[in-house]
This record gives sequence, C-alpha cells and structure tokens, in this order.
Amino acid sequence: MRTLDRYLAREVGLNWLAVAVVLMLILVSGGLAQLLARAAEGDLPTDLVGRLLLVDSLRFFYWILPLAAFLGVILALGRLYRDSEMAVMIASGVSPVGLLRAVMGVALPVAALSALLAFWLVPAVEAERAALEADAEARAELAVITPGRFLSGRDGRAVLYVESVGPEGLANVFIYTRTGDGEPAVEVARQGRLVTDPESGQRMIELLDGHRYQGLPGETRFRIWDFDAHTVGIPGSEPPPPEIEARAMTTTELLGTGGDAVEAELHWRIAQPLSVLLLALLAVPLSHTEPRGGRAGRMTAALLIYLTYSNLLAAGRAWVEDGVVDAWTGMWSLHLALLVLGGLLLWRRSGGRLPALPRGRAA
Repeated sequence: MRTLDRYLAREVGLNWLAVAVVLMLILVSGGLAQLLARAAEGDLPTDLVGRLLLVDSLRFFYWILPLAAFLGVILALGRLYRDSEMAVMIASGVSPVGLLRAVMGVALPVAALSALLAFWLVPAVEAERAALEADAEARAELAVITPGRFLSGRDGRAVLYVESVGPEGLANVFIYTRTGDGEPAVEVARQGRLVTDPESGQRMIELLDGHRYQGLPGETRFRIWDFDAHTVGIPGSEPPPPEIEARAMTTTELLGTGGDAVEAELHWRIAQPLSVLLLALLAVPLSHTEPRGGRAGRMTAALLIYLTYSNLLAAGRAWVEDGVVDAWTGMWSLHLALLVLGGLLLWRRSGGRLPALPRGRAA
C-alpha cells in the first residue's frame, strides 16, 4: 500500500472508530436506562440487567457498523477538503477513484466484520436474548405471588395459595396439582421458602413441616404423607420454550428452511455487509467540501440518504416477510439504486470521465 493510501486509510479508520464509539455510548446508555426502568417496575429481575445489556450492546454494534463507516468516510475526507490537503492530493494526481481505493481498504475489513456478526454471532445473540426475556417473564410472574390470593399455572393444572409472606419466608402454604395420570394432589405446609433448581433454573418452593394428600377421598388409592421438607415447582414458574424466530436461527438453518420470513432474514443478513460497501462508495463523492466550507449541508444530505435507504430496506424486509414482494424487488432493488447513485456521483466528481486503464510499458 502506498504511503498516501495508508494515510487516507488511517484518517478514515480513526473517524470510523470515533463515530462508532459515540453511537455506541448513545445506544448503550439509552438501552441501560430502559432496562433499569423495567427493573424498577418489577418487569425485569435485577440480576438479568447486566446480561441483557451485554447482549444488546452486541446488537447495537452490529446495527451501527454501516452508519459509522458512512459517516467516518465523510468526516475524514471532508476534513481533508476543508484543510486544503485534498487540493494538494488532487494536484498530485489523486483521483476520486484513487480515494475510493483507499476508502475500501477500511470498508472491506468493516464489511467482513459485519458479515461475521450477521451470519454467526448476532443469530446466537438473538437466541440468547429470547431465552433471557422468557426467563424474565417467568420470574416476573413469581413476583406477583400475593398473600391471600390464588395463583394459577398456565395450563390450569396447578394452584398456589400463600397466607402470608414475612422475613422468614412463606407461611401456611397450599398447593394443588394434578399428576401425570390426572390424579389430584394437595400439599399443605406451615412454612415454605423460594429456592432455585441449580440444574434447570426453575423457581421452586421448599415446603417445611407439611402433609401431602393424593387421590380422591374414599378411594383405595387415596394416600397421605407427612414430610419435614419437600420441594415442589411453583405454578406458572415453568418458562415456556422461547419461540425460535427467523432472526435467531443459524444461517445453516435458514438455508435449509423455506418460507417468506426465512427468505427475508437471509437477504437481510446479506444486506448488512453489502450496505457497508455501498455506503462507503457513496460517501466518497458526498464528502466533497469547498475549502473553509461548512459541513452542515453535506452531513444533512448524507443522513437523509442513509435514513431513506435504511428505512426503505426495513420496509422491504417487512414486505418480503409478509409475502407482498420477493426479495429482489423489495431489497435488492434498493442496493442497485444506491450503487447507481454512488457510481453516478463518483463519475461526476471525476469530471465525467472513466478512470484511465493502466498501460503496459513499451519494449
């Protein structure tokens, strides 16, 4: 790589990193505020806040990569234009196509990182987030155990009643369940306390000094047990298996599965690294600024183009999921439009001339 190319790549890379850090700080702080608000309202256990924040941080980083690359190129090249460094480079024979080559030296690794996230890491993150949300929902249901009220399980096969809750735990606990063969069972205990199964993570009640009645009174199978300590599951505490959405499926699973939602997700993953390259191409001509000129107009135009492109891409994804259009019409047409726009602007910045092809030396 030439010295000038290394200099341009360093400027673009530093600006991309700075934009990515700023955007991450904004998104992470906003995400943390939302999680803390949910925890304060009792919708989210406090021990899950850190894990969800880590998961969301990875998702935020994945989302901002195209925008950070786009703004990083515009800011880096715009500064060179304003400080008249670009005028010296152009006078030395550097063309917009030469700038594009240096920019792609940064955009290609960023696109490769985006592809790694899109096809491997983010699906695993989405699956982990779905599991954490299911766990939070199940544990939030436990928080609604109110003394003097009956709590019923999701399937109606179990009922829990607690007379009072104090520092020592639960007092006068009543649990009604049905066994696998439909036999009713009733457990009553003077005391109880909430525990967690170390293997399954399910919240349970450890009953102390109680009795268990199983079967129908008067029948020969009716049985009574006395126990000092007995652990049972809490009605409603069994977290439902999280629904596996297309965004949480591995890329291999997507390739082996059909359906509109799967097609939309697959093309969306392809769109992420592709958008990094397309936006980097567009940023080269958009970064042109007159010496000592302002940056407001250029940044406004860049943000409007990005918002239009990203919103239409998200809408196209939704249309593909609903079966309204196919992926080529709903998503790839937008990529093509952005490619044409970037190519035309770059051609215009080159003076309407195609870049000269390298010539071989005469013998």
